Amino acid sequence: MAQSTSAPFPDRHVSAVSGYVPVPGTHTNTLPCVTCRTTSLKEIVTGPATPVGGASVAVGGRTSGLGIVTGLFFSVTALQTGQRYLMFLAAALVGACLGFLPYNFRRGRAKIFLGDGGATFIGFTLAGLAVMGEWAANDPVIALLTPTLILGVPLFDIAFVGIVRVATGRVHTFSEWLAYTGRDHMHHRFETLGLTKKQSVLLILFIASTLGLSAIQLKEASAREAAIALVQAACVLAIVAVLEGVGRARSH
Repeated sequence: MAQSTSAPFPDRHVSAVSGYVPVPGTHTNTLPCVTCRTTSLKEIVTGPATPVGGASVAVGGRTSGLGIVTGLFFSVTALQTGQRYLMFLAAALVGACLGFLPYNFRRGRAKIFLGDGGATFIGFTLAGLAVMGEWAANDPVIALLTPTLILGVPLFDIAFVGIVRVATGRVHTFSEWLAYTGRDHMHHRFETLGLTKKQSVLLILFIASTLGLSAIQLKEASAREAAIALVQAACVLAIVAVLEGVGRARSH
């Protein structure tokens, strides 16, 4: 039997940039060119959030904890911007991570770990939430900065580690950068400073929460208030970079 080649939902427009399918009756951006450019930038900026989830699957609570924290802020921001479907998607991820956390972040040894598949799924879901959302209808800068701040910790971790590996000659090609594994991520540096694994995880989650709080303030912020929030986030990440540098020096 011949199958129809017509689209199953002819009244929906599929974006060639993000693959996002708006639900009929919901608000769509009236500035398609701005939307495309902003979405492309979000894909470039938040894309690394997918593989970074698998960078520390053996550290109890880090990936699932970040899934909870970032998912909560995505859910709140989606509610602020009237994107209920994204709020439910983020809430589902938070619930899944909450159900997993007691078996992974506990006294003694963790009973189970996420593995590369579970960690990559969390990273992919978070990156998808960042790209799918319209975080500011008429301000592409805020639309880009909001998910970038929410995902600030994993993005900073993979960027900082990547720069250090290239600068020290550990990797020379993009494929080497993807395949390289080592004890040079944020939590490893914190442990070198004397923190336990659980203390390192809690510190990372508090840093992510600080950046997330800055993100949810951007929607109603004036230009001056947004600049202050960004400077504050930059200061937090600068402190992390200094701590990582000290940890790197002590590990050699």
